[in-house]
Amino acid sequence: MELNALAEDLRELERVPGLAPALHDLKLDEGYLPTRHVLRMAAMIKRAGTPVLRLFEPSNDSIPDFEIETNSTPIAVEAKQLMDSEPQTQFYAYATNLQAQIEKRVFVGPENYPVIHLIIKDAEKLPPEDAVIGGLQDALGCYVGTSLIRRAPNFNVTLDPDPASEAFAEYRNLNILCPRSRKESLRVARRAEKSNKQLRNNTEYLRPGLLCLGITEHQDPHLVAKVLQNKFSGSQLRAVSGVILHSPGQHGGPDPRMVLDLLSFIPNKKAKTPAFPSIRLRPLGIGLDLLQNTPVNDIVSAYRMGKAQGKVKDVQQEARLDITVTRKLDPEILR
Repeated sequence: MELNALAEDLRELERVPGLAPALHDLKLDEGYLPTRHVLRMAAMIKRAGTPVLRLFEPSNDSIPDFEIETNSTPIAVEAKQLMDSEPQTQFYAYATNLQAQIEKRVFVGPENYPVIHLIIKDAEKLPPEDAVIGGLQDALGCYVGTSLIRRAPNFNVTLDPDPASEAFAEYRNLNILCPRSRKESLRVARRAEKSNKQLRNNTEYLRPGLLCLGITEHQDPHLVAKVLQNKFSGSQLRAVSGVILHSPGQHGGPDPRMVLDLLSFIPNKKAKTPAFPSIRLRPLGIGLDLLQNTPVNDIVSAYRMGKAQGKVKDVQQEARLDITVTRKLDPEILR
């Protein structure tokens, strides 16, 4: 599906000057993802009827990635891809393996378990998996049907009853949470500051500049938007007239299977050119609002992984299965 989408984007951009260097970078391991993001954004803009004037040299970090024109106004566009950070990557690899080990070593019987939250306290100091599993087993041994918390130096375990589990013969709801690394907001700010410099270097200050910032499924779009809005309100990114946040994905079924683009626009009212010309986007497949979901109102922003599964007792009765990974984190639960 991704190769077909890439082919369609290249077909859309085949007559745009500067495409050849981008094709070269697509062949490089380190160049594929950032170049793919540039081409995807340029194709979405061009597919909607806005001319893409040219693609700039991908390896030149001092200038934007491409230029478009709308309402006779040239606009420089910088497309940045925000990859997962090292602490983030390590946490999700750790949580995936921990989840698999718990399913193998803890969820051994056909029974209903309480809702489990494992609170890992520091993404850069992940506790040994055996210690977490041992702590969970001890907590389950003490569980009598009411909410319970067990604390350890590097993690906490909370167990809570769920009335919805009564509809299931087997019920398991496991959630693993960890405060985000303090470096996350700094990474977003640095990407935006670098883009601001590139847009300023290549545009007259009376022309708008657009930043297309790609994020992964593991990143919190509301947190990224908040960092950008704080920068905008402090007049720190004046060459950026607005930001298109983008998260790619796939709609896997039921048929038809299609590529998915989650998109949102964040204007900068304090930019040198705050009045942004109208730019339409036309995704190849499905386009949805990236920020339409209500953000988790965390006091402490968190990495999250959750999984719920159950075997229904009676298919004639209503059974509701919820993932509760949206639980709020606060200093009390982390102590």
